[in-house]
Amino acid sequence: NKEDTEKVKNVLLRHKDIDIKEGTKRDPLISFRGVVKGISQEDLNESIKMQNRSLKIDEDLKIKYRQGHRNELLSNVICQVSPRTWKALLEAQRVFIGYQRVVVADMSPLIQCYRCLAFGHTQAHCSSEPKCSLCSGNHNTRDCTVKIEIPKCANCLARPSKNYNGEHRATSYECTVRAIFESMARERTQYIC
Repeated sequence: NKEDTEKVKNVLLRHKDIDIKEGTKRDPLISFRGVVKGISQEDLNESIKMQNRSLKIDEDLKIKYRQGHRNELLSNVICQVSPRTWKALLEAQRVFIGYQRVVVADMSPLIQCYRCLAFGHTQAHCSSEPKCSLCSGNHNTRDCTVKIEIPKCANCLARPSKNYNGEHRATSYECTVRAIFESMARERTQYIC
């Protein structure tokens, strides 16, 4: 909280050799759903600016990553944008990109590892043992042979409290632990202009 932050800051200020910098918040993420696969950064920016002039977007959008789509010819393009652009795009709900009119949606800043199922990193940077999102076993989900009717969330089961029932997949949006981490990730994101 802010009081604790101030106390730590005051203690550190007594030391002349320590520089203190305030943490900066990240810009929000936006998702363009169903964009033609392979659209370049340049083409995306040109389309957003020229075909959606009423939005008055003058900044370049930064493509962070792409996600798969049901249609193999399309992808969901995730971009990092300024808070003002984020607000304008969400209010528009749909934008023109090339010959398409695509849905715009807020994208959660929370990342989850699909190897160990923990939050805050991806499997590319994971050194933990794999966890199954169905049964919480120490194996990859695709290798699960356990037949269970009610899934067991590895994240909820790792917390010894009755507040976490764990009767869902570890990747579920219903997960209480996920909600906590989602809230923390959104606190570190700048949504206000």
